[in-house]
Amino acid sequence: MKDIKAWCSVNFDFIPCGLTIEQAQGLGLGESIDEAGSYQWESLSHEQARDLIVPNVMRFVSHSKFAEIEAREQEATMKFRETIKGLFPD
Repeated sequence: MKDIKAWCSVNFDFIPCGLTIEQAQGLGLGESIDEAGSYQWESLSHEQARDLIVPNVMRFVSHSKFAEIEAREQEATMKFRETIKGLFPD
């Protein structure tokens, strides 16, 4: 994880939402053949992984901000098109 932080130009924190032993056992996953007592994300179906990851991510998503972001995007697009039109008239 340190290499990812060193590579990224933005400061951030990792949110632990890894696969716990209890979750793996509850989902009926087999143990890793490489390391007894450990489980791998690859053993999960897409649906199972989503059910573990999404609740952790959703704590940081502000749905109320989507409309504001879309409005700002539309304004930026309009300004961009006006600028391009001015630079390259018909």
